[in-house]
Amino acid sequence: NVENILLYCFSHGIHRFDVSLLETGGCSVTMSKDQMLPNLSYDTLYDTYQKYQQIMQ
Repeated sequence: NVENILLYCFSHGIHRFDVSLLETGGCSVTMSKDQMLPNLSYDTLYDTYQKYQQIMQ
């Protein structure tokens, strides 16, 4: 789960992430379209960081 991974990262001082604006992720050479999932989006990153801040208050 991306949210759990991000929450773990925030709580362990990891603050740099590879964020993509693409709607698909993965390698198009080695994966079929139905296997490619979206990369981390800015929306997911910001929403999860806000949740982390609320938890830490």
